[in-house]
Amino acid sequence: MTYTPIDKVIAHRVSQIFWNVLPDIYPGLRFDENDSRFKALWSAETEELQAVYDDDPLVDYPIIYLGIDVVAGIAPGPYLFPPNHGTKLRLSKYLAVLERFLILQLTGTEGRHVELIWYAVRDLAQKVSQEELLQFIDLLWRGRWICGARDWAEMRLSVITGGSDEGRIALQKDESRLTAEALRLIQEERRLKDKVSSLDEWLFSIYCFLPDVITWFYTIRRARESLNSDEFEKYDRVLDEFLADMMTTIQIPLMAAAGAKNFAEEYAIIPFLRAKSMDEAISSIHGIFRGRSIIPRVWFDFAKDALVRAHPDRSIMTISELELKPGPNGIFHEDDYKYLNCVDLASVFGLAFTQDGKDDNWLLLGNNFDYWEAGDEPDKNNG
Repeated sequence: MTYTPIDKVIAHRVSQIFWNVLPDIYPGLRFDENDSRFKALWSAETEELQAVYDDDPLVDYPIIYLGIDVVAGIAPGPYLFPPNHGTKLRLSKYLAVLERFLILQLTGTEGRHVELIWYAVRDLAQKVSQEELLQFIDLLWRGRWICGARDWAEMRLSVITGGSDEGRIALQKDESRLTAEALRLIQEERRLKDKVSSLDEWLFSIYCFLPDVITWFYTIRRARESLNSDEFEKYDRVLDEFLADMMTTIQIPLMAAAGAKNFAEEYAIIPFLRAKSMDEAISSIHGIFRGRSIIPRVWFDFAKDALVRAHPDRSIMTISELELKPGPNGIFHEDDYKYLNCVDLASVFGLAFTQDGKDDNWLLLGNNFDYWEAGDEPDKNNG
């Protein structure tokens, strides 16, 4: 599935919900809403998104209803999983139900939202295959019904193992299955990097990929306690790097809004300044693309061409030369520089709102606000 305008509308609404409940999650958090860094999150809705609101299309994602709505007869049942288990909702109704559910999740009784999802999973498990049940769970994640990636991974793992300790133990001993899943994830990461058409689609894609990676990363890590295998040590390391890179990548636009290095600076300008030739610079950026889960092919291809456009003689600048010509135009043409950092900040804000799963730590958002509150303005030339 691709990143659609409906996904973007949902992302904007989720971000606004998170913004409104920040005081409940971060007691004592103080920031200036007139600060340009925060204002940038809420730029005007584009004509594209407004057209989606106006059209009010049907949404393919599942629905989880609050128990009170089911009892009151407002909801048709505890959940919907269209098209075979309930009908699709219009976007406006989907957003209204999602908003109430997320507010319960963020400010209500701890774990109550998980109980509602578990009820739906257990009930649906009696009616569909394991593959369809995993699809239900993954579509709920994509549709933004839960924030905790590790909690979501635990739910996926429970479905895969039949919900028993014996099933988990058996899975951890199944070397063939673990190998197949690790290789599948490696191939999927490469496929995502190659197929996305924008940074926004890349950020959304890796967000959707997170629970799948976490599911098998922790399963393989536990399996290594009893399996003495160099191969599984390699898979453990690769999946660990996937997670670290993906979580870092989702943070980059928000951290950049606070003054940290952006995509172009970190993954194109720095390699360029460190290189001794244009070919070496491009090779270095290509190495980041192939070896890390940070930049997709579409970004690498554009950065490569943009460097050549800005330096048709394929010359290389030194840091001292750059200091004599400050600003992005010292390396890139202005429009190219903007494109390399072009993301929808409001959507990214919602993606970054991902719970770690340990001690209620809001991992990505916490890192962002700890940084923003400090008021640091790092020197972009000195790291």
